[in-house]
Amino acid sequence: AEAKLTGGEALTQALARAGVDFVFGIPGGQYEAVDGLYGEAAISYVATRHEQAASYMADGYARVSGRVAAALVVPGPGLCNAASGLLTATATSSPMLVVTGTRPASATAGRNLSNELAKWVARP
Repeated sequence: AEAKLTGGEALTQALARAGVDFVFGIPGGQYEAVDGLYGEAAISYVATRHEQAASYMADGYARVSGRVAAALVVPGPGLCNAASGLLTATATSSPMLVVTGTRPASATAGRNLSNELAKWVARP
């Protein structure tokens, strides 16, 4: 029988294949992703006290190392808190990735800021 991966394990494997060796973030609603990171020796997880710190730390690591760094934040307010570091990384062309989830459509009632922000930041 084929072993099934959790979402966190699949994410971690994808990050490792992309060359990510540091992930900065706050353990929160994304426990499955953090659990997946602990099972991957090639990736170090650095817990921060605020999403803004996570995004700036990822940006700083990416600038110094030249490697892709990731920030793992909760959706909604967590993504908004990480936006400053994300926009700084975008402006300076730092190789940085911000990973977040989303809430069920019933919880956002058409106000899914995460999707709108992601579309805006991803524009060339």
